[in-house]
Amino acid sequence: MGTVTYMSPEQARGLPVDARSDTWSLGVVLYEMMSGRTPFAGATTSDVIAAILEREPDLTRLPVGTPASIRRLLQRCFEKDVRRRRRDIADAGVEIEDALSFSEVAASEVLAKPKQRTPSGTSLWLLAVGAIVLAGVAYATGWFAWPQMGTPAPPVFDRVVRFVSTPAHEFGPVISPDGKWVAYLSNARGPTDVWVKFIAGGDSVNLTATSNIDVQATDYIGGLDVSPDGTQIAFVTQGAAWVIAAPLGGAPRRVLSPGDNALHWSPDGKRIVFVRAGGPLGDALLVADADGQNEQIVAKREGAQHIHWPRWSADGRFIYFNHGSQNFNIEPTEIFRVAATGGPIERVVGTARRAAYPFLSADGRGLIYAANPDGVDLSLWWRDLQTGQDTRLTTGVGEYTHPILSRDGRQLVGTVIDSRQSLERIPLAFDRPVAAEPLTDGYSGDIDPVWSPDGSRLVFSSSRTGNRTLWSAGSHMERPAPLTTGIAIDERPAFSPDGQQIAFVSDRGGRRGVWVVSADGGSPRLVAHADVVDTLNWSPDGRRLVYATPIGDAPGLMIMDVAEGTTTRLPTPAAATAPAWSRGNVIAYVEPRGGKIGAFARLIRPDGQPIDASPLDGPMAPTISNGFLAWSPDGKQLAAVALPGAAGGSIWIVDPRNPAPYKKLMDLPAGVFLRGLTWARDGSSIIVGRYRWSGDIFLAERSVPQ
Repeated sequence: MGTVTYMSPEQARGLPVDARSDTWSLGVVLYEMMSGRTPFAGATTSDVIAAILEREPDLTRLPVGTPASIRRLLQRCFEKDVRRRRRDIADAGVEIEDALSFSEVAASEVLAKPKQRTPSGTSLWLLAVGAIVLAGVAYATGWFAWPQMGTPAPPVFDRVVRFVSTPAHEFGPVISPDGKWVAYLSNARGPTDVWVKFIAGGDSVNLTATSNIDVQATDYIGGLDVSPDGTQIAFVTQGAAWVIAAPLGGAPRRVLSPGDNALHWSPDGKRIVFVRAGGPLGDALLVADADGQNEQIVAKREGAQHIHWPRWSADGRFIYFNHGSQNFNIEPTEIFRVAATGGPIERVVGTARRAAYPFLSADGRGLIYAANPDGVDLSLWWRDLQTGQDTRLTTGVGEYTHPILSRDGRQLVGTVIDSRQSLERIPLAFDRPVAAEPLTDGYSGDIDPVWSPDGSRLVFSSSRTGNRTLWSAGSHMERPAPLTTGIAIDERPAFSPDGQQIAFVSDRGGRRGVWVVSADGGSPRLVAHADVVDTLNWSPDGRRLVYATPIGDAPGLMIMDVAEGTTTRLPTPAAATAPAWSRGNVIAYVEPRGGKIGAFARLIRPDGQPIDASPLDGPMAPTISNGFLAWSPDGKQLAAVALPGAAGGSIWIVDPRNPAPYKKLMDLPAGVFLRGLTWARDGSSIIVGRYRWSGDIFLAERSVPQ
């Protein structure tokens, strides 16, 4: 926590802090050195915190000779509103230097001839500032054993180009240790392959076209890696990690077992880190020798949390990674780290939205990552690991992911993604191949559709205004209009059975929770804070909501009272996700299972009594890994969506009353991701929200060292 006397108001409240909290502490130190007392005193810790939060420092206790500029500096340091506080301590140093240059007595003279008396006025002011100046000199000359010298600056580049740009989807790049070539993934020939392109020029070379394998599109799990000596490229196919000779290719070789992927070498090449995938149950993180021997779990599978995109720190002591309850790195996703020898995981970048794809600079002083703290799409950010201060690196339209810095910090590669989300209608026909009919064009970011109970309109989540809010439209998507407004991520809408209210999940106020808004719009009401994993469903009586949330080491179901905001656990025989509550008072859910990645539909009553429906999870049942369910309007059938990740997904129609309940409606191409499903009121079709991606590889360079 820190020493209470020097805490900023936001730190005392337990809120997020940045470099401006250090500016407050600098003000406390300067005040103490000049006045001989602390600006915020108290008999107990609680009294000190109360003084910090409620009182102003007494600047009349400063020496008479204190320059007006220093008084103003202290006032800016002690601003309780962090937005008004001085951000950069370097600017404070300039003001102190300016004050010294205009003083009547030089600081060096005062320090060289100390008096055997209590200094006052200008002399006391100069003694205090002189001590700070000496501390700065000691820091600069190495008198203090700081881990790093100086303040790392965010990288600045002279030139940014689309390095690889074709109609295909290119993504997940990595740069060679010598900075001469870039490897990346692309589906230019149909299947996904590993490609290499030299920065000096020339065409891209496909390394895996003749190997008769389809590299899995795991840009959200781990991407590619290049060994520290530049001789091997690691990738994922058939659910396991493989390597191929670099940069010209050869016969691929599997190095880890199926289910173990996202391989990355330590900086010295002696160890590897990889993810042991657990599907909807979450993932574990392991470290082993470079040959795969002597493996050790450093972050265990816990609470249905997914671990993606592991990256080593420059000194090999820590591993940074994405951490979240969603398999596809959607909200909420945060960046954590763990010691390479194991231990508790530590949050590095916290958010109610997304922070992902961490990469550490070679000097160990900075972290580059992707996040969307104030928008929908990801931008690239730089974190000074000494101060914790964040700086935005990219702006503009598009989503920036997969940032990788070269060893010398003079090159940056990554993926710029054009993301399209649209609503589509799929007819329920099994006697012929079916095709989806687009209802929206994909340029307005529409997902999570839900029909009103009377079938007169469709409500959905959309980023049409730049934020993700709820919208309503007629049954044929006519007259779309916003239901909610503001800077928020509003998603997962669900109509109450009477059609009067809409429950949804939002990060309003900076924390994820369940909210309710009138079906006609207006001010939303917070029901309760909750970590909702996927779907949100009403009970038939309109009094309760059911959802899945991480509980212990697996996801489980919770029931929330809409009026009171209270929650109770709905016990299930095993893990449970994606609940759907029928009008017949039956709750269907997806049960993820360990071992081989798989998940199957199960049924339960609201009192926790399981319903035997053996064919739903029998030997012939399809796996619904990472998927979700939705009841038909009459409560007799289920739509089941399977999204296994890198492989192609599928949509099934399930009739729990039949001995062969599953009928496949359609297959989904690899890389397609569905968000939300709702039945037409007459049961003749379903509406889904569909994601499409198109990515290019960008390259940023600077001509001279920074």
